[in-house]
Amino acid sequence: IRFEQERIPLQEVHDPAILKAAQRRSRKAQGPYPSNDGFCAMVRILEHGTAEWAQIGYIYLNNASDSTNTFETKVDSIITAIQTGLPFKLAANMFTSEGFETNGDIHWKKLSNAFPEIRNSVVAHRKGDLFKVFVPAKGWFVILVTEEPGLYEYVTYVLYRGAFCQTTEGLPCK
Repeated sequence: IRFEQERIPLQEVHDPAILKAAQRRSRKAQGPYPSNDGFCAMVRILEHGTAEWAQIGYIYLNNASDSTNTFETKVDSIITAIQTGLPFKLAANMFTSEGFETNGDIHWKKLSNAFPEIRNSVVAHRKGDLFKVFVPAKGWFVILVTEEPGLYEYVTYVLYRGAFCQTTEGLPCK
């Protein structure tokens, strides 16, 4: 049996088991339902709501070792390089202070969980915008908005995949 838990906008859910459970809006474990991997899944919806979300990519630059002005100049040069053809994912892997390759992608982000400086900047931008944000507690961020910020219906779920006997519709699962 495999387990996963995630909070995600409903439009990004592609597993039929999760979609079916979300439609029923019950907080009890539901299923088993056929899942998109050929196995069955038990699903428990922990939360179903609407919130402000955005899909963004980012490059994080920790300015602990240099002056803010020096890092802002570096951030500006990264933005210029991206605008003149350097792929964002490559730039993210080259310049991030994360210590590992991020490809610059954090997928969907519930904006209430973001730093206020990032949240306020993201909601002021549109899909495709590239900009910089300074977060005093962290450093500089180069942000690319990859999906339109806005209010999205979302679910938080726990999913168990495995070889259950049959679905609630009487269909066999692997």
